[in-house]
Amino acid sequence: MRNKIYSLFAILTASLLLTSCMKDEETDKNNVTYGDTAITAFSLGTLNQVCHTVNKAGGDSTYTTTFKAEAYKFYIDQAQGLIYNPDSLPYGTDIAHVLAKTSAKNGGIVSIKSTTDESLKYFSEKDSTDFTNPRTLIVTSRDGKSYRQYKVTVNAHKQQGDVFSWSTMPASADLEQLDGHKAVAFGGKVFVFGNKDGLTHGYYTAEGDGQTWTQLPTTFAADTYKGVIAHENNLYLVENGVVKRSADGLTWTSVSSTSLARLVAETKTELYGLSTAGTLYVSKDNGVSWAAEELDDEASKLPNANFGYIAKPLTTNSTIECIMMVGTSGTQPNAVVWTKLVDQQSASNYKWSFVEANNAYSLPNYTDLTLLNYDDKALAMGIDNGAFAKILSSEDGGITWKRFTKFAYPADATVSGSFAATVDSQQYIWLISGGKVWRGRLNSAGWIKGQTAFTE
Repeated sequence: MRNKIYSLFAILTASLLLTSCMKDEETDKNNVTYGDTAITAFSLGTLNQVCHTVNKAGGDSTYTTTFKAEAYKFYIDQAQGLIYNPDSLPYGTDIAHVLAKTSAKNGGIVSIKSTTDESLKYFSEKDSTDFTNPRTLIVTSRDGKSYRQYKVTVNAHKQQGDVFSWSTMPASADLEQLDGHKAVAFGGKVFVFGNKDGLTHGYYTAEGDGQTWTQLPTTFAADTYKGVIAHENNLYLVENGVVKRSADGLTWTSVSSTSLARLVAETKTELYGLSTAGTLYVSKDNGVSWAAEELDDEASKLPNANFGYIAKPLTTNSTIECIMMVGTSGTQPNAVVWTKLVDQQSASNYKWSFVEANNAYSLPNYTDLTLLNYDDKALAMGIDNGAFAKILSSEDGGITWKRFTKFAYPADATVSGSFAATVDSQQYIWLISGGKVWRGRLNSAGWIKGQTAFTE
């Protein structure tokens, strides 16, 4: 009984001291000292989660399960008094009934403010707390001379991460007139190039728009659209052997005269083109000079149409990019795949490697073959026998290509002429076929991680 009375007395004393300190802060903030105490750790216990599934009848169903939430790390910004988890809890987590633990410097006493008034109560890891809205925790030093106040936010996803949603954009009469399409996301815009009346024309829309398309003022030779590429801070293309670039798509500058027929790929530091003789060239100075690339197999196995590529850093070394280039070739029964490593911090020059993939899961010869880097996978799209081809993915460097099941083409999507696709800076996939345009993304691709490092 004596211990219980002592504990109650300590809590009441802390509450009175907190009220006094808060009033002092309001009158003279310079008199408040923050160095003696702080919350040093915050973690969650076992939480409930409502999960969605499909029952045997094919209808939506839900069930409740539990999971241990201590794996979700909470970051403490001591300078701003913020506590939060940058990696949100799973969709369906019950954050209205949360068991949480705190640790305080020098044995400080942690209290939680009411949601209705200024009253405080002792924060106990055995009591369930409602974190559907941010809550205020206050830690008081053991001597009652100083305190710190924290805003605690428990983040939980409000969307199911694996849900993919498509939006149908208004049909574009301008894009419908193009014979052939090439889509490129660059500078917050989506550009579409194609052949019309024997010339390459270009149109663009803002990433957040898709309703209206603006025509570019410059036209190019008929097949130039096939090799338009965004590299670093410019768009690039080759017209009649002349490499040209533009920072906005409106004004173009000639960079060099070459034997190139078109551009085919790029990394952060290199630009690649196919010569009129069917050999591969590289530029390491943004298109000014070009040199023949080394191949580990015959140049006759290089693609000559329907080019696509992705480039991304290795998971084990972010300074090394792996580039994958695909396309079709009259000498191969399936689409061909070539890969290369590019070390941004070394003078090492790796050869292009031909991927031997004569198996049941080889990449098919899709018309308008397009390769996208999405969901950390290489996704292949295109047209097959007049219809949208299966979306395939490769996770082994292009050796095998299997059905990608996280999403499908839009329900109302039908092929109307040629096909093109690109991924914008907000991780939306844009599909263009004729004058039809769709835009969509995985919910999880739009989630933004919070800051995870702070300085006082």
